[in-house]
Amino acid sequence: MMQDFREMGPPGDIGSFLSVTSIIVYQHRFSGTTYICAARQDDRGWVLVSHGTDARTVIQAAINALPTAGGKIFIRAGTYTLTLAIDLRQHLIIEGEGPEATVITVANNANCDGMRFTIPADTHVMLTIRNLTLTGNRTNNVTGRGINIAPAAGVLLDVHIIACYVCQWSEDGVYNSTPGGCIIDRCWIEFNDGDGVHFNGADGGWIFHTKISANIEHGVHVDTQCNQVRVIICEIRGNYKHGVFINAGGTVISHCKIHNNSQELVNSYDGVRINDGKSYNRIIGNQIDGNNMHRYGISIGANADYNITMENHFLNNVTEHYGNWGSNNICRYNRGYVTENSGNNTGTGAQQAIPHGLSGIPNRVILWDIEIGANAYQSAVADANNIYLLAVINQDYGWEAKIV
Repeated sequence: MMQDFREMGPPGDIGSFLSVTSIIVYQHRFSGTTYICAARQDDRGWVLVSHGTDARTVIQAAINALPTAGGKIFIRAGTYTLTLAIDLRQHLIIEGEGPEATVITVANNANCDGMRFTIPADTHVMLTIRNLTLTGNRTNNVTGRGINIAPAAGVLLDVHIIACYVCQWSEDGVYNSTPGGCIIDRCWIEFNDGDGVHFNGADGGWIFHTKISANIEHGVHVDTQCNQVRVIICEIRGNYKHGVFINAGGTVISHCKIHNNSQELVNSYDGVRINDGKSYNRIIGNQIDGNNMHRYGISIGANADYNITMENHFLNNVTEHYGNWGSNNICRYNRGYVTENSGNNTGTGAQQAIPHGLSGIPNRVILWDIEIGANAYQSAVADANNIYLLAVINQDYGWEAKIV
């Protein structure tokens, strides 16, 4: 709570609020003109930090006025139009009254980011952005990212983006290119001309409970050398290219709803694409519904090895639910794409065709004599529907078919 040392009440345009904060930014009108004000508390009472008609100038002055230890900037409800990006700093919390209330946008032809880092090298940054909207006016701008986390080398980040609406930017909604922890939680990121979220060369990114939709590139783009990204319990839908494009290793996509992507051209992009040569990714427990738009639900490129696809639910993907051009990848226990089955049969003394029930042609078929347990690995071939015995079997036997 900002204290009123004068005991005269707050300035009229601040209104009533309850928030632990260092500096408050608010709007007031005078003689038909809307002014932006920044005020803080000190032993003299309410002290004006900055005042004017340019929102970026006032918000930036508030950030720059914080002490070395940092602090919180609280932005009251209203629409704040930028002509330059807001430059963020370490040890900062910047908070609005809610995405519906506090809206930060950019002017026509500003061609700037909404918020960005200009942090010196070798700095440990702790930053929180929450409860506001960043909208990019992409119709009237050709460049600009919503939140651009791309500081100098050697910066270690601890960044939280919480309950924000990031939309209508001419480039990516959120871009991060620096190692450290970048957490995106309970956000809505949509209608951007680049990727919804783009991690590029930045280990350690997390996206939770976030809706990422209708972006012109990929929904989530995990780029080169960006390892250990986690995308959990998100909805990724209606993006023009891949829902998730993984160009790195160690990514986990878990318990997400990934649907109706490849809006640019039907049967051209996938729900999840693991690019050539990218290994040790895990796609687990998702619903991947192409709505007859996705090429593959999940596709794995050439030389992309040791990836795991398990317990997903595949629906309505055009070419196939799962495509694998790598090796040593595991695909098991998925609904809508059966990769292993087994059973017992009684030999009839004639060659037999056994329906295997798999979603493709098995590349591993094993037969065994039930009574003695002996394997006969070269006794059958298979196509998309059946296993065909190559020898006459008179006794009971077991079979197992797998797509591996």
